[in-house]
Amino acid sequence: MTTSLQRAVAPVNRMVHERFVLMLAVTVGIAALWPSLALAMKGLRLCSVPGTGWVFDAPTLSVCLIMLSASTQCRVRDFAALARAPRPFLVGVGLLYVLLPLVGCLAARIAGTLLGAQLGPQIATGLTLVVLMPVGMGANVWVRLAKGNASLLVTLVTLTSALSLVLTPIYLSVLTGLSAGHVDVPVATLVRQLVLAVICPMLIGLVLRARCEAWVHRWQALISLGGSLGVFLALFANMGVALPRLRELGLPTLALLVLLVLGLNLLNGLLSYGAGRALLRSSEDAATICFAGAMRSNGTALLIGLKCFPMFPLVTIPAALYLVVQHLVARQVVRLMVGRARAPSLAARLSSVQAVALVGP
Repeated sequence: MTTSLQRAVAPVNRMVHERFVLMLAVTVGIAALWPSLALAMKGLRLCSVPGTGWVFDAPTLSVCLIMLSASTQCRVRDFAALARAPRPFLVGVGLLYVLLPLVGCLAARIAGTLLGAQLGPQIATGLTLVVLMPVGMGANVWVRLAKGNASLLVTLVTLTSALSLVLTPIYLSVLTGLSAGHVDVPVATLVRQLVLAVICPMLIGLVLRARCEAWVHRWQALISLGGSLGVFLALFANMGVALPRLRELGLPTLALLVLLVLGLNLLNGLLSYGAGRALLRSSEDAATICFAGAMRSNGTALLIGLKCFPMFPLVTIPAALYLVVQHLVARQVVRLMVGRARAPSLAARLSSVQAVALVGP
């Protein structure tokens, strides 16, 4: 029974990864056609956390699945390698928490100026939120395809997730004050959601990988599939809230939003790659830093936007757009890194690399 389930899940998981961007688009389409379903999922309460009064609902579960999938790919020896050679990690953290938040703040100020007093603060807050998220595990496939340092990426994913509990509330409060101005950050709610949806599943995943590595390896395809499902559920719930408002904006405004998000993603990636090439000797580490800087855990951003800013549904739009854009851009970056002459069939290589990535590094 167990072997049959494992064999059944593996091809489904591979198919989801190979068609990930397409399935994101399908998720948005379903939310547009049946917004009542998305709103029902957003309001679905699963249980309460004993002794706290905290509610564990479907959107929180979606991010838990994402973080559990990411953390089960981290091994103790990844941290040991970091202790022996900390420079790439320190460069990555410096970019993620010094340079790139300033880029996000600049993008937020531009959005606030171009979009006006009503829409500008919401989009500005959403752009700021995107750049403060932990590194996204979705970068794993692209790092492997570009022959980057997968261990470095997994370490950055895990430790930036842990740092987010302290740094995200502080940075978000400061940067939204500089760029948005009209949006208050509910710090207590933000911390609660980070504990429930990021820190707890991350710790569970790390313990499982350390104590039950053989079991995690056997079921990695199912865990990975759960992480992908979490992304789709988070996007679905948010689109159900935001799409009715988006229809009121008009095509020029939507085009401007896409350009702002695309510009932010490109600038994050270019600055990260440039800093990596300048400060690191290894081209593999530089490529990894590039994807780590450009690709974020947007499922977490969607949850925080939904829970912390319920009166501002468009706060989640930058994260939803960035979720799609970052994979499209990453694909083109890999084409440039690998080279068309040396890789005439990127799709074939992508499939083979993804098959390896599904069972962890």
